Amino acid sequence: MILVCLYGGVWVDRSKRVPIMIGRDLISACALVFVPLAQILGCLSIPSLCVVTFICFSAEAVGGVAQQAYLASLLGGERLIEAYGRIALSSGVSQAIGPVIAGFLAETISPTIALVVDACTFLFSAATIRAIDFVEPKPPVVENESAWEAIKLGFMVVWRSPILRMLMLQASLFFFVNQMSVALLILKASRELGISAAGIGFAYMSGGGGSLIFSLFAENLVKKLGVGRAMGLGFAVCALGWAGIATLTKGDEHCLVEFGMFYALLVVGTVMWNMTYAVARSRYAPPESLGRVISTMRFCVSIPEPLGALLGGSLATAFGFRRTFYVIAVLAVLIALFSLVKSHTLMPSKSDDAIF
Repeated sequence: MILVCLYGGVWVDRSKRVPIMIGRDLISACALVFVPLAQILGCLSIPSLCVVTFICFSAEAVGGVAQQAYLASLLGGERLIEAYGRIALSSGVSQAIGPVIAGFLAETISPTIALVVDACTFLFSAATIRAIDFVEPKPPVVENESAWEAIKLGFMVVWRSPILRMLMLQASLFFFVNQMSVALLILKASRELGISAAGIGFAYMSGGGGSLIFSLFAENLVKKLGVGRAMGLGFAVCALGWAGIATLTKGDEHCLVEFGMFYALLVVGTVMWNMTYAVARSRYAPPESLGRVISTMRFCVSIPEPLGALLGGSLATAFGFRRTFYVIAVLAVLIALFSLVKSHTLMPSKSDDAIF
């Protein structure tokens, strides 16, 4: 899927983005509908589910690049903060009510019906994208350039830009640290804190609620702080969440509420960082190679993710959940300081203060 993303970046730069986004939604819808059909026909299996997962993730890998590149061309640099603030708002609503609806459908009817409903949401997405009243500029015609040469150019663009290179390094560190905690969160909640599956679901809903509340004032906050400082603050908020989770112990009367609160902090910090990172990347990437820049940076930041997961699991096995989450929190603080220093150092001019 990572390689699909790289080739997808080339495709995005050489094609109109709307058909790619619509194609992503239609492919995802068809893949999801396959699951209940296969169950009815009696041919559903683990390998077939793996194929469906691969198709959905591959479609999103390419469609996600097209979506971010399209958003930049649709609005331009000055309105990206507003746009990503509204996206954060819609994501917060989805995270808050999505698990409830899915759980209700799976419990009262069947999980396959939940997948059918999910497929319908992709069809709705395709229809709304098709309805956007914006004529995309014609993509540049490229002659005698192979896909591999175009991919290589994407790497060169990122490496030669101090700001893009710094953003890629920050993203790599963020995803490395984040992956250290992903699997441990559920294990900490279920094994060490004794929180039930329903309680964990409540915590994830609280994360969506936190994202929703933050999105209401995210735009003004980011504009006031600047993108670079807001990225550092996002790391710091995540550090608070991880440190708070580390302090929780079994038997605490308010353990579930506190876990939900600290998880909400994690989500808020992640949303703040993702939002500002996407804005900065779109602003400083050359428009003609934005798709390749996005796919290149996605490729590079995905490399340390499995290493982070491996390190997190190893530390938890050797030293326990509490100490591991403290380590994660300390790393997040160090990354926050690095982000603040580098964003200030690489600020190009006074004219960019409102953005970076």
